[in-house]
This record gives sequence, structure tokens and C-alpha cells, in this order.
Amino acid sequence: MDERVKSKRWVTAARFAVAGVIIAFMLAILVRNAADILDAGLAIRPLHLTIAILLLLAYYLAMSGVWYEITRCFDIAVPFWRTVRIWSNSMAGKYLPGKIWLIAGRFYYYRRAGRPATAVTAAIVVDSSVQLVTSCIVFLLCFFALGPAAADLNRSSPVNPVALCAVAVVLLLILVHPSVLQTVVNALARLRRKEAMALSVRAGRVYGTAVCSVGARAIGGLAFFFLVNSVTPIGWPHYFYLTGTMALSGLLGTLAIITPGGIGVREASIAVLLTYLFPEGTAVLLGLVARVWMVVTELLLLGVVNIAVPCKPRK
Repeated sequence: MDERVKSKRWVTAARFAVAGVIIAFMLAILVRNAADILDAGLAIRPLHLTIAILLLLAYYLAMSGVWYEITRCFDIAVPFWRTVRIWSNSMAGKYLPGKIWLIAGRFYYYRRAGRPATAVTAAIVVDSSVQLVTSCIVFLLCFFALGPAAADLNRSSPVNPVALCAVAVVLLLILVHPSVLQTVVNALARLRRKEAMALSVRAGRVYGTAVCSVGARAIGGLAFFFLVNSVTPIGWPHYFYLTGTMALSGLLGTLAIITPGGIGVREASIAVLLTYLFPEGTAVLLGLVARVWMVVTELLLLGVVNIAVPCKPRK
């Protein structure tokens, strides 16, 4: 067998092993806290769970709408519902090792639709940067909803999370500015020995998509709020912190290329952040329930759009 193939298989196996170890560790915590969890009388509330699924679908549609607006900025848009299908199919690629399909999937679909490679690349760069920026912004806005616990989290973290997010926001907002983006596109064109393409996009439109993304994350936070309430009651004052938890855990899961789909990393980050609101066992349980909730909803969205929306691209 080719050495490169063997190496890829080992890397893939290692990624799944890391995810497995994290999940096993979380399950061990559940077992250790089983008595406390049973005493808490936790039970699934079907109405709240149904609302959580519907709101998560709305969140995914809103995020695909952000991507649609970005493609409109670069004049590469396809019809909205076909955009939803492309977005959903490419997002499913996060469960593949390396998560390359997150990017390659969109590139493939838009090139297949006859859109220029340079503009598609620029749109993907902007979308990735906007999602990172808005995750950090939402976390910063919601972080202080913890009150006194925010200071504890700041002290216990090896890196100041507020400072780190603030720096990331500034850097990424600079990156997606059209003049900077044009420089990046020109550099990539020179590397590929191709003629650079002038990007006719205004900064206001790009930053407007970031505002839309923040709004979408507010919907995602509402979905997570109802999910938590489907397991254990929690009041509206905690909505903002739960929204920040949803945003930050999603960011960490996306950045965690060591595990497919951020499996293990996203659940663990949710559990850690929720320990400021719930006992350890309940927080871990909610982290695992959140993963099942997201996977089921993603499969539902994938099934609906791939059945209802034609795949033939517009020329």
C-alpha cells in the first residue's frame, strides 16, 4: 500500500480516536454523576424540544442567507433555495476528516455553476472571516451575562478569552475589508500565474453581512435556550449567556480540525461553559444532548433540501 495512503488512514484514525477519547471522558463524568442527575429529575419536554429543532432549522436557514448575501456581493449568487442546498451539503462536509469539504464543497458547486474561481474564493474567505468575527462578537457581548462568574472564568483560563476574542475581531475585520481582500486575491492570482480579478464590492455590504450573521446567531442562541429548557428549566436572564455558549462552542468545533465535525470538542466546550450554570453532570449531559440535537436537525435539513430543491445549476 502507498505510504501516503497509509499516512492518511493513520491521521483519520487518530482524529476519530481523539473524538472517541473526549466522548468517553464525558460519559465517564455522566456515570460518576449519575445519582445527582437522577435526583435532579431531568426529563425531556417534547414541546420545548420541538421548538428547539424548528428554531435550529431557522438558524441554519439564516446562516445560509448570510452566505447568499455574500455571494450577491461578489455577483456569483445562484437562486436562494439552491444556495441553501449548496450551503447544507458543504456544511455536512465538516464530518469528513480535515473538514476540507467545508470549503471545497462550495467551490465545486459554484464552479460547476460557471462562477469565476477568484470571486468564489474571495466569497469563501469573507464568509469564513465573518463567521469567526461574529462568533467572537457574540461571545464578547454575552460573556458578561455571567456576572461575577465571568471574572472567575477569566482568571481560570490560561489565555484571557475577552482579549483573545477582541484581537480576533479587529484582525478579521481588517482582513475582510475590500482593499485588503483585493491584495490577498492578487497574491493568490500571482501564485497561480493567472490574471488578477478586480473585486467590485463595498466595505459596507461586507460588514452588513456580519450584522446579519449576529442576528442569525441570536436565533441560534434562542434555539439552544429552548433545548436546555427541554431538559432542565432555566430562566430568560440566562438567554444571553447560552447564546454566547452556542457561538463559542461552534467556533471551537469548527477550528478543531483534529476531530471530524468538531465531535468531542464542541460537546466538551458546551459542558465546560455550562458548569457556571449547572452541576457538572447536568452540564455534560446537555453537551451530549446538544450534539444529538444538531445532527438530527442537520440530517432533516439535508433531506428536505436535497429532495425539494433541483440540483441542476443555473448557467
